Parts: sequence; structure tokens; C-alpha cells
Amino acid sequence: MADIIETKSDVEETVPAHTYPKLSILQCLGLGSGGIPDIGMQYAMKNMANPIFNVIYGVDPVLIGIAFSLPRFWEILIDPWIGALSDRTHGKMGRRHPYMIWGGIFGFLTFAMVWFVPKGMSATMAGWWLIAFALAHFTAYSFFMVPYSALLGEVSTVPSERMKAMSFRTAFVSVGTFLMGWIYWLCQRDCFENTAEGMKYVGIGFGLLLLLGSVLPVFVCKENRKYHAVAEKGEEKLKEFAVLKELWALKSFRGILLAIFCLLTCSLLVSNLGFYISLCYMFGGDTKAVAVLGGISATINSTAVIFFCPVVNYCAKKLGEKPTLYLFMIIAMIGYILTFWAATPEHPYWAIYTGILGNFGMTAFWVIMPALTGELGREHEKETGHSIYGSFYAMYGMAIKIGASVGLLFTGVILNMTGYHASHGIAQPESTIFMMRVLNTVVPTVGMLVAMYFIYTSLHRVKKA
Repeated sequence: MADIIETKSDVEETVPAHTYPKLSILQCLGLGSGGIPDIGMQYAMKNMANPIFNVIYGVDPVLIGIAFSLPRFWEILIDPWIGALSDRTHGKMGRRHPYMIWGGIFGFLTFAMVWFVPKGMSATMAGWWLIAFALAHFTAYSFFMVPYSALLGEVSTVPSERMKAMSFRTAFVSVGTFLMGWIYWLCQRDCFENTAEGMKYVGIGFGLLLLLGSVLPVFVCKENRKYHAVAEKGEEKLKEFAVLKELWALKSFRGILLAIFCLLTCSLLVSNLGFYISLCYMFGGDTKAVAVLGGISATINSTAVIFFCPVVNYCAKKLGEKPTLYLFMIIAMIGYILTFWAATPEHPYWAIYTGILGNFGMTAFWVIMPALTGELGREHEKETGHSIYGSFYAMYGMAIKIGASVGLLFTGVILNMTGYHASHGIAQPESTIFMMRVLNTVVPTVGMLVAMYFIYTSLHRVKKA
């Protein structure tokens, strides 16, 4: 097929009469609401694992790292199967909706139950409890996310409309980020006996929000089944991993996958350090102050992302996707570098401003990259007659999960390498705190640079041989 990426997202084309070229606000809101379980099912359990399982139950950080890397490797294996299964499903509810509903239901149950650690359980057994529930939770996430991503990519044949859908989804991701930011604060309220007890009730409430976000796209935005019921006989001949090999051969798509892998690996590798820098360095062990900072930061940054989305769309139309990505990723790197000086005991809230710069770059990345993936899926369908958006987004998701798996696998190792010991409490050595701050700045900056390299070398017009 022609491996082509348009340089500007507003390039329109003649759209067949049976497609949905124009998305209504209701459709965009319905599609976008899936952004809450998208971000929530990925990170809410992980974000609260260290404050609950490490600080309270004494689980080794290495075991916690395994708990959130092992499921991502499992997802890498099942995502191609889920994508192909979704592509081949033809029923009254369409191809995507049944899996989204079941994924949401089991995502709610696993997130709510993981915090109910049996009394008297040892730290090691609590770690295995976390691993078991994390494995089930991320399996549910795959059953929701792969079909949901495919639905976003195939909802319109017009690039600018897909960009609009991705922007709404990114805006709802910011809503989910805001809600996650206050979980730690909520579970420390005086109405609860302790933080662990509070997390049980907060976990049920947040789990219900995950379920709501999973089913709203199903009921508000129906699939265009006529358009997607194409080449059924040909689709059945496609084998999951043969398709993945074919997709990997596309240079532009390969660039997307490698950029995602590098960015996520480096970001998540040091993702736990911010909590310990706040707890041991900026606030001297005051967990409530740490929770307030996290909540305020999430509120400001998630609100900012909502305003960033139309800015990203505007710049992509005027400048093109690649220049827009470069611009905002450079802004993000500036934010990462300034964090070293901003995150201090004297001015702890300055870190919020550097976080805004980082989110500016990440907003552009997560709006433009999936939209480009949808464009490649459309080109593939035009060339082959096979509608395999599920396989495109399964592989897109695999890049996310491989990057996340590699990063999360070594989060505990990185924490221990800085010299951190839970037995020291907040009295960590100065050298440990300094190493945490350096790694928290340098590693995500390097990830951005490498991702930009793959974007520069791969995302350009490649003419058909």
C-alpha cells in the first residue's frame, strides 16, 4: 500500500455517501468520555500502589514494579487477538461495543477489590495480591481499549474529524487525570479510620466512574455498521501476527510505534520518583501536603490540557502535524529541565508550572499520533479492501504497553538504585534525593529527544514503490 502521511490534518477528500464525515458534538462527547477509563485504568491503580502497598503494607518496590510490568507484557500477547476478534465480530451491537462494555465492567470490579487486602496478610503476600488483581485489571483494560481505539480511528473518513474526536478524547483524559490527582487526598479524610480504609471506599467510587466512561460511547455514539461491514471473507483469511508483520513493514507506522515506545519507557521509568521527592524532600514526610500538591497539580494541569487541545488542532492545521509535534515537544523538554530547580522545599508549588509545560507537549503527542494512525488505517482500507482498524490500534496499543512494561518493570530497581530504603522513612540521604531529582529531569528529556528523532526520520511522505 501507499505508505503516506499527509503533512496537514485538514486535507479533505471526497467522502462516500455511506460514511459519517461530520461528527456531532454529542458524538464527540460520547466518544471522548472513553478517555476517563483510558487514563484511569492505566494509571490510577499504579499511582496509588506505592502510597498504599509500599508505605502502609510494606511491599517491596521491586514487587510493585513487577505488578505493573507483568500485566503489560500479557497485554502485548492478547492485544493482537482482541483487535482481530473485534474486527471480525458482526452482531447487532456492532464490532466494538460488546468488548467495551465487558471491559468496563471487569475494570470496575478489579479496581474496586484490589484495595480490600485481607487482614493479617504478610507484605510479600500483599504484593502477590496486587500482582493478581493488576493482571486481571489490565486484561479488562485491553478488552476496552483496543476496540475503543479502533472506534475512534474509524468513526470518520475525514482527517480533521478524526483529529476532533481525538481532541475530545484527550480532553476527557485530562478530566480523568484531575480525578486521579485527588484520590490520595480523598482517602486521607477524617471520616475514614485510616488511609488504607479510605482507599477501599474511594476505589469503589472511582471504579464506578471507569465503568460509566466505558459504556457512554456505546450508547451515545453508534457504529456505522454498513461502512465497516466490508470484505468479510477477506478479513477471515487474515492472521493476527501476519497482519502485525505487514503493519510493521510500513515505515511511517513503524516511526509512530518507536516514538511511543521511547517516550513512554523513559517517562514511566522515573514515574514514581516524583512521589518520593515530594514526600522526603519537599514536604518532610507530610503525606497530606503531598496529597494536596498532587490534587492541585492535577486540577491545574488537566484544566490546561482542555485548553491545549484546540490550540494543538489549530497549529496542526496551520503548521502541519510534524512541526506542531516538534514545537510542543520542545516546550515539554524545557518543562522537564526546569523541574530540577522548581521542585524545592522553599517553593514546592513551582513544580506545577513546569508540569504545565510538560503537559503541553504530551497533549500534542497524544492528539496527533492516534489521528495519524487512523489515517494509515484509512489508506490501508482503500488499498486492500480490509477494514482492520482494530489491528492497527492493537499494534499502536502494543507499542504503548511494551514501553510501559519496560519502564514499569524497572521503577522499583531505579528507586532502590538511588539509595532509597523504606526503613529510613523520610530521612533519606542527601545523595539519594539528589539522584532522584537528576533522574526525574534527565530521563524523560532523553525520551522526548529520541521520540523526536523517530518522528523526524519516519513521519514523512513515502511514495509507493
